[in-house]
Amino acid sequence: VMTAFPNPTSSTLYVELSEDNVGTVLTLSDIRGRSVINLTTTTSKTSLDLSSLERGVYVLSAPEFSGSIRVVVQ
Repeated sequence: VMTAFPNPTSSTLYVELSEDNVGTVLTLSDIRGRSVINLTTTTSKTSLDLSSLERGVYVLSAPEFSGSIRVVVQ
């Protein structure tokens, strides 16, 4: 399971994974599918600094999960 909060956000997005998914590569992509952040998790709780991103809708995904999370940056 992957959760992300707060959503919407203007600065930091916190992502929580189950312990068995540590080492997962997280990808945040813009609405056009361009990757803007790629990060390999080292713990079950990870923070992403989104303060430099333009306002808009992004998609958080990881290959271990079939779904994705829509992230709104304000």
